[in-house]
Amino acid sequence: MTYCYKQREPTFDPSKSTTYSNISCNSASCSQLSSATGNSPGCSTSTCIYGIQYGDSSFSVGYFGQEKLTLTSTDVFDNFQFGCGQNNRGLFGGTAGLLGLGRDQLSIVSQTAKTYGKYFSYCLPSKTSSTGHLTFGKNGVPSTVKFTPLSVNSQGPSFYFIDITGISVGGRQLSISSSVFKTAGTIIDSGTVITRLPPAAYKALRTTFRQQMTKYPMAQPVSILDTCYDLSNYSTVTIPKISFFFSGNLKTDIDLSGTLYVVSASQICLPFAGNSDAADVGIFGNVQQKTLDVVYDVAGGKLGFGPGPKKKSSLKVVHRHGPCSQLNQDKANTPTLTQILSDDQSRVNSIHAQLTLNSGKINLRHSKATLPSQSGSVLGSPNYIVTVGLGSPKKDLSLIFDTGSDLTWTQCQPCVGSAPGISPGCSTSTCIYATQYGDKSFSIGYFGQEKLTLTSNDVFNSFLFGCGQNNRGLFRGSAGLLGLGRGKLSIVSQTAQKYGKYFSYCLPSSSSSTGHLTFGKNGVSSTVIFIPLSINSQGTSFYFIDITGISVGGRQLSISSSVFKTAGTIIDSGTVITRLPPAAYKALRTTFRRQMTQYPMAQPTSVLDTCYDLSSYSTVTIPTIGFFFNGNVYIDIDASGILAGSSASQFCLAFAGNSNASDVGIFGNVQQGTLDVVYDVAGGKLGFGLGGCA
Repeated sequence: MTYCYKQREPTFDPSKSTTYSNISCNSASCSQLSSATGNSPGCSTSTCIYGIQYGDSSFSVGYFGQEKLTLTSTDVFDNFQFGCGQNNRGLFGGTAGLLGLGRDQLSIVSQTAKTYGKYFSYCLPSKTSSTGHLTFGKNGVPSTVKFTPLSVNSQGPSFYFIDITGISVGGRQLSISSSVFKTAGTIIDSGTVITRLPPAAYKALRTTFRQQMTKYPMAQPVSILDTCYDLSNYSTVTIPKISFFFSGNLKTDIDLSGTLYVVSASQICLPFAGNSDAADVGIFGNVQQKTLDVVYDVAGGKLGFGPGPKKKSSLKVVHRHGPCSQLNQDKANTPTLTQILSDDQSRVNSIHAQLTLNSGKINLRHSKATLPSQSGSVLGSPNYIVTVGLGSPKKDLSLIFDTGSDLTWTQCQPCVGSAPGISPGCSTSTCIYATQYGDKSFSIGYFGQEKLTLTSNDVFNSFLFGCGQNNRGLFRGSAGLLGLGRGKLSIVSQTAQKYGKYFSYCLPSSSSSTGHLTFGKNGVSSTVIFIPLSINSQGTSFYFIDITGISVGGRQLSISSSVFKTAGTIIDSGTVITRLPPAAYKALRTTFRRQMTQYPMAQPTSVLDTCYDLSSYSTVTIPTIGFFFNGNVYIDIDASGILAGSSASQFCLAFAGNSNASDVGIFGNVQQGTLDVVYDVAGGKLGFGLGGCA
């Protein structure tokens, strides 16, 4: 059975490519699907079948194949391995698939390791009207990037674990025990929007932020964002800076776009959340990464933060729903903030389902996926896409890029619900993949390889990917997913020889701007500050980072370090709102509300529970929010990552708390906005830089 959700671009047809081939069931690559997808590969007439399912039950199942991958005109990779989805269900937002940037062997980071050395970076734009970048390789990485170690976690080997050591708000470091962050650890994730903190850490952050925002009237919460303000009556607003401290003496300031999430002028919210359990892994989400150059030196075991210009082997990053996006053709289907947060929570649930604390260790909650035959619930998919070329001749595809996934997959003809096409070549030894996401969206299809084109100079033959045949879920019109995780099948690994497992991105702060996704070290600014990437054996595809503290309005919150350590934190490009441990979010929300008391509060929206009505204000003063990371790194969140607003009457604090302290924290993409986020996967560090989308 084949089924494809509706995507904006024509579906990739491997039969029309001269370089595509399926991967056999008995190949070593096929066996790697188990670690990359969490599911054992299938076999259809000796073709390897992949299957991956996400937290919302969206999934992709299809052929595991290889193809030429083109990143730039000079960076072309033959035999790039990816999933050619045949049955894809879920809300993938019209993208063509997913680009896996995880740590696994099948991620693009690993597959391009010979070229890029497992080194990549990105900067997420702070606005939908601006652009960021995703860059592979070390060339051009500025000396200003500061690194923090990437932690290794055997229970989450594809995630990028980092060690947060503290958070400051308004320049004052919060009183958070180091054990708070260590309990479950933290991953950095490009796919998670809102940073999730341990409960104690979020509590300290929220409390301090509210204390420094008492002059502004609070608004109703929005979803998980519980600290929101009504700034509609203010022409100027002073927001306390939030910074994170990471292992390695790294301090990273969160851009304003990652400190307040603007729903509307009357509802601007603190875009952090606390996990519901201290045992949940923390997640450093993409809102807090905005405008930073986030550098992943995977081979070096470190992650850096710093500002940085666009780089060689760089892909333009745009907001999926912004005017620069090729997918933004139907304004009526643009999701509301509540829908985005609902999707985002599904992703967080998926991550927490994979990484949960058990007897002091992170354990994988994987079981063999039962893939639905019909569309499931909402997929927690990220908001940022990149365009890559696949096949010969090259076909441009818009893919969700995701640091929390390894397998790259795209919908392949024929697919149910898509234009009719010719079935991919099939032999008695074709490998079948199946992957399912947190909302039960999924992709199933052939595991194949094809030529991947990133730029005119960056072309990769035999790139391994999933050629989806049955794809269900809310992928929102994208052609698939680009896996930037740590696994061997991610694009980071598959291009490692060229880029050295080094990539970076900058997420635009608005839908009308662009960012970038860049592979390789070239052009990375010297101002990028790095923190270590933690290793977690139960989340090996995730990028774990160590948050050590949070500040609101320049004052560090009183959050025990153990709050962040309980489950750890990942940085995720696909999660929108940063999820914090319950205690951390509570602290953040409380402080933020205190500093925003002069603004009337508005109704909550979804997970955003701190919202404000700012419709009566011409200027609004918002307390800054900053994160402290292991490595003595402090990062200020951009204003676009502090308040999230859907209207002037509903601006919400763009953070949320996990429901459990044992849930992994997530540093989401709203907080990453405008930051140059640099992944030095080989070096085991992640970097943040300012002005990365410039």
